[in-house]
Amino acid sequence: MSMYNSFDMLLLHTGLMLAGGVPVYLSTTLKDGSDLIDMLNAMEVEILFMDVLSKDAVAIIETLFDNSCLTVSLKHILYSGNIIEDHAGKITKMYIKEFLVSPAPEHVVFPDLQPEDTWAHFCSSGSTGKPQAITYTHLEYSTGLP
Repeated sequence: MSMYNSFDMLLLHTGLMLAGGVPVYLSTTLKDGSDLIDMLNAMEVEILFMDVLSKDAVAIIETLFDNSCLTVSLKHILYSGNIIEDHAGKITKMYIKEFLVSPAPEHVVFPDLQPEDTWAHFCSSGSTGKPQAITYTHLEYSTGLP
């Protein structure tokens, strides 16, 4: 997820976790964003939520696709605004608002979540330049709330 705080972000974040998905929060430390491809692949990210208000992040993603950088697992990019061109040809793109009002597939089954299940991953390239994830469980998150 690369989004500013908004109602759409809250809906996506909550819905993703209720559906058993695990959000991965990405940030890049390299000006060209080349570490993002490593993180997307290491965390096997399938859906990327992008906020077009984050112009730097969108520019980095556009540049990566212009340079034909491959992500193995990425299948969908959901945007809160204007959609960038699809250079890879294998990634579907949609506005977040369209996604939120579209019907869910019939085969969707919500999993039973346990306190020890992963709640989210926070990624950074750290000091090594390689993807590193900090993993939080539902229990850690819920006990940290006031």
